Formats: sequence, C-alpha cells, structure tokens
Amino acid sequence: QMQERIRRKAMEDWINCPECDGEGEVERDVWVRQSSTWHGDFGSHMEECEVCNGIGQIDPLEDYQ
Repeated sequence: QMQERIRRKAMEDWINCPECDGEGEVERDVWVRQSSTWHGDFGSHMEECEVCNGIGQIDPLEDYQ
C-alpha cells in the first residue's frame, strides 16, 4: 500500500510526453502493400509511443531519449 502511494505521488509530477503529446500513441507512415507485388502506398498507422510506453506521460526527472 505504501508503494502505491509513493508511485501515485511520483505520477503527479509527470508531464505529457513530448513525443506523442500525451496521447500514448504516435502516427507512423508505413508502406502498405496492395498486392503480391510491391505496388502500394504509404499509409498512416497508429502505434504505441516508445518514449512513454503508451502511457502518455513521462517523468521529467528521468532523461528520455
């Protein structure tokens, strides 16, 4: 229980992740193949933000890369 309280307090100091603007997901352009050949186009694809691990918040005290 004490652990949870410490963790919650720490979370209060977190800021929105600058990579995904607090969304927890980032839009990436990925190549979408439309047939068995390589013809296709770029399409956007949402994936979990690697900086905040999908949380949308980061600890500003930790250096993030």
